[in-house]
Amino acid sequence: MGWGQSKEKKPKKGKKNRITKEDEALLELKLKLRKVRDYQKKIDRVMSREEEIIKQCMLEGKKQQALRALRLRKQQEEMLKRSEGMYDNLQNLVNDIEAAQLQRDVFEGLKQGTALLQQLQQEVTLEDVEMLMDETRDAIEYQNRIDEAMGTSLNAAEEAELEDELDAILQAQQAAAMPAVPATALPKAEGAGEVEAEPELS
Repeated sequence: MGWGQSKEKKPKKGKKNRITKEDEALLELKLKLRKVRDYQKKIDRVMSREEEIIKQCMLEGKKQQALRALRLRKQQEEMLKRSEGMYDNLQNLVNDIEAAQLQRDVFEGLKQGTALLQQLQQEVTLEDVEMLMDETRDAIEYQNRIDEAMGTSLNAAEEAELEDELDAILQAQQAAAMPAVPATALPKAEGAGEVEAEPELS
């Protein structure tokens, strides 16, 4: 056997948007609507032609032929009225089907959304949420107790006393860095304050 005969054909993947029987039925109704509309256009053309025949026969004095054309036009008018009723019924049916399809799609969407919501609610139960809230509340209360314990170790007066002590230490450090002022007067240097006598000229 040749390569072309032995090679297996891969199955074709199905199209995502398949035409269902429901789609075919709706399409058939719309085709009928088009046929009725085409039929009405044909009747309009026949009526226009009969109108011209009536006028021409009246001009030529052919009364009997004019009457036959008039009767034919009346028949066409009745057929047009009946076709209008058929068209309206078909159009209403198409509208009702499309509205029902939309309602079904909305219902399916709500159904899927509700199922997803229920699944999420099962993953996060009310008990889990309440437990988490309790744990969070306990952690906050514990942290508040820690903050309170640390905050009451020193009251406002003690804080002020520490500030004063810190200022005193800072002032002492600044004073130690400055040179000391002598308690007695410094000794005068020799010759200081005496005026040297100028030599006499001979």
